[in-house]
Amino acid sequence: MDNFKLDKDIDLCCVKAASFPDGIGEAHKKMNSIFKGDGRRRFGVSYSYDDRILYMAGEEIMKSEKIPPGFERYILREGSYFSFYIQDFPNNISQIEKSFSILTNDPRIDENGCCVECYFPEGAKFENAKDVRCMVRIAD
Repeated sequence: MDNFKLDKDIDLCCVKAASFPDGIGEAHKKMNSIFKGDGRRRFGVSYSYDDRILYMAGEEIMKSEKIPPGFERYILREGSYFSFYIQDFPNNISQIEKSFSILTNDPRIDENGCCVECYFPEGAKFENAKDVRCMVRIAD
């Protein structure tokens, strides 16, 4: 487990997945229909709500950009995060769940935070991503 620092808030344009985990791929495809691989950072954001996991595919945007209908703005808060970097995640997909299981069981995390996936190489569409950083914010 590593520490990772977000130096500033990151604004995201997001679309919710219809279900978790089955709807993740479709949510990222919907993001691709709006953002056509223009070099922006791609994220996945998930959190618990009413005993369910809600997942959103997200793309980094500028604060001034308008959110298209059917999408929503989400802000990743600056701060320190615990993280795992997973190389070649499509062939190690179980490592994402394992990483978040470890991260979310740490008593030092922000109870109001979320689980964040940041895909690499930066600017790649979800289906072209090779690596992922799994992160959970540390409480202030």
